[in-house]
Parts: sequence; C-alpha cells; structure tokens
Amino acid sequence: MNDKKNQKTDEKKGAEKKTPQLENRSPREVLAAIRKQLDKAPAGSSHGGLDSAAQQLEHLLDSGSFLEFEPLVDQKEPNNEEQLPERLLTGTGTINGRQVTVAGLPDFDRRQLSHSTAEKLTRLFERAREFETPIILMLNSASIGEKHDISDLSAWARSFKTIVKNSPQIPIISLFFKPISQFTSLFSPLSDFVIGLEKNFTEKTARPELDLLLDSPGQIIETAIKILNYLPDTSSSLPFVLKGKAPGLSSDPGELVPLNKSQPYDVLKLIETVVDEDSFLELQPRFARNLCTGLARIDGRALGILANQPKKLAGGLNPAGAEKALRFIELCEKFNLPLLRLVDQPGLLDETSEPEVVPYYRMGKLFKALSQFSGSITTVITRKAYNLSFLLFGNRFHRSDFTLAWPEAEIGPANLEKAPNDESDYYQYADPWEAARQGLIDDIIEPQETRDKIATFLKLNPHSR
Repeated sequence: MNDKKNQKTDEKKGAEKKTPQLENRSPREVLAAIRKQLDKAPAGSSHGGLDSAAQQLEHLLDSGSFLEFEPLVDQKEPNNEEQLPERLLTGTGTINGRQVTVAGLPDFDRRQLSHSTAEKLTRLFERAREFETPIILMLNSASIGEKHDISDLSAWARSFKTIVKNSPQIPIISLFFKPISQFTSLFSPLSDFVIGLEKNFTEKTARPELDLLLDSPGQIIETAIKILNYLPDTSSSLPFVLKGKAPGLSSDPGELVPLNKSQPYDVLKLIETVVDEDSFLELQPRFARNLCTGLARIDGRALGILANQPKKLAGGLNPAGAEKALRFIELCEKFNLPLLRLVDQPGLLDETSEPEVVPYYRMGKLFKALSQFSGSITTVITRKAYNLSFLLFGNRFHRSDFTLAWPEAEIGPANLEKAPNDESDYYQYADPWEAARQGLIDDIIEPQETRDKIATFLKLNPHSR
C-alpha cells in the first residue's frame, strides 16, 4: 500500500518537473511562455501550405488585420518542450478593408470536441451579429473525434441553435477543406454559401447545397472573397455599388441565339454579353444543369441571375431545377439582391420516376417564392416562354417589375409543335407583339439593347424596400 502511495508521489513530482507551476514564474513569464506556444502554428504542406486554419486565415485576411478572440480557451499551462494542438481560431479582421468575423475549426481527430470550444464558437456568432459583419467558417475536420461526452455534444447543440438564430441577419460562408462528415454536415444547411475541395467529394456526396467544388484551398479562399463582394454586411443593408465595367464579351447577344428554336446554345455566353467583365459567378453548376444561377454585376450593381440553359433538357424546368431556383431566390431575398431572369423555356418537365403531383407541388413552391420576393425583378424573354413557364417566369403580372422580349420571342399558352397550322393562329400563340399590345410585357427590344435597358432599370429601381 505504502509502495503505491510512494509511486504516485514520485509520478506527481515528475509531472511537476515537466510542467513548472505558476508559483515558480511571474505572471508575465507565464504570459510570454503561453504566447510563444500559441504563435507556433502547425506546419502544413499537403495542400500547398494551406492545410491549417491559421494558414488559411492568413491567406484570407488583409495582412496584419487579424484580431483573435479568446486564444486561451482550452489551453493548459505551457510546457516549452511540447507544441500545443491546433485550436479553434476565432476573431475578426478585414478583407480588402471590409470587416468580417472568422472562425477556423481545427481537425478534431487530434483535439477534443469540448464544450468550451463549442461555447467559444457560440460567442463568436453572437459577436458577428453585434458587429453586423459577415462570418466565414473554415472547416478542417472530417470527424468529431472520440474524446467527447454528452455535455460536450449538448454545448454543440446550443452552438448550432445560435447559428440558426443569427443566420437570418448575417451572411454565413462555409469553406470545407475536408470531406463532409456527420458533424460538419450540420454547418452546410445553416450556411448561405458552401464551397468544398473537389477531390473530397463524389457525385453522391456533392449535395445540392454545395455551391461550388474547386481544385485547391487557394481557389476556395479566393472564391469566398469574390462572393463576399456581392453581399451586404447584413440582411437589413444593401449590396455595395462598384465602378461598372464593360461586358467581357462584346458580341451581339442575339447572334448567340439560333433562330432554329430547337437548336441549343450556351446561355453562359449570352450572360457574358450582358454583365460586367469577369463579374459572373455561377453557383451550383453541377446540380440541375438545365437552369443556371449565379451572381454578377451590371454597371457596378450586384444582382442575381436566373437563366434557362438550353444545352440541357432544352432549358425546360424539372423538379430539381425548381429546387435550385427556390434556394437561389431565397438567397437573393435575404441579401436584397435584385433578380434578372433570362427566359428560354419550352415548359415544365415531368419526371416519370416521381408521382405526377410531386413536380407540380415543387413548381407551386417556386411560384409562391417568386410571389413573395420583395426585391426588383427584371425579365428578358429571349426565345421561348410557353404554358406554365410563361406563368412562372415571363408574366409581368407575376412578380416581374420590368419585362422585355426579343423580336423572335415566342410567347403563348402552347408549344408551337401543337399549335394549329393556320398562320393567324400561329401569331396568336407565339407573337410577342400580341403580348405587348395586351400589356403583358413592357417592351420588345433589339438584343443589343438588353444590357442598357437592364442597367437603366436597376439604377432607377435597385430594390423595392
């Protein structure tokens, strides 16, 4: 018995020798030792020097602008002979002079998923709301590790609840540098934008809420900075207006659209003739490819673009496309982004794998979202707007503040293939002039006028709030 006591005493003394106690050093010496260890960021090389949260934050923020919050949370008394594990980095800094709030989550395989770490993230989101700044999350953990108990998980539940509470007010951008796990997947639906490394995802794991998959951590960070430029600081403020640029593609947009209505074309090229040079950023390009969604600027003003893609399914709208459009419209609503719709849609597509009522239920949700959209909507009918597609996207009386059509546009209640052969009936079904005469559209314009018309309307009516 005494031998065991002596053994424990010797072990305790040995531990004291390895880790000097506070009474052996002055408070300033302890602080200096702690700072020395905190400054030892884990080295990284597997991702070109951007595989730790510290390195990623350094690449994201303006040089010297990072101010860390609560670096001592979960840190033990310093030992000069050991390196502290990577910690949850939280703080604030600037990107091109604009203040943001940031968090770099470490790899929890190497660190306990503690309740104090969860509470630290909770406090960061509360600060972001108080500061009225966007928040960028850098996720470096593929799992939650094994060292946690029920109190730790409960603290993380409170943290996620705080994220949900604050998400309507501030932009949240999540960057995934590891594969999405059960734990990190919870951040995905709570974020406004989700970007990941392509090599970490397959077709099955590349879920709809993933906005972009990119090749390198550097591309992820640069794209996050670009996304931030389109967004206001909060949902109650307006996007910033920058100096406008000429379009990157100077072609007449009408020349890009074949006169043969059944011939496909790439709507992305058409978009480049309308928006400022290098300003268009497509979102969710791998999901529902028959519909194109993205952010851009026209004459320096940020906006969202919703366009049919004739290269896929002739641009027809299916349930997956409706889901993609719905999420994008909600995004534009939250951040007060005006919406531009480029319509070339033969109609709504059924999917035989689903009950007949399901596609139209999703279309109904899309109709509701458009009806409730509070920002300005500009619509340009480039080629086709038939049946319910005209009801959803081309009708001036269904949430389109400014509706234009090109001369070759076909507008009507039926596909021309089913229209009567009589020439007078043809124009009744398809002629944009009849729609203009009835006041269903605002004007018929030459394709090369499209950008100027949109820019003028946005300048006079940037939003409806």
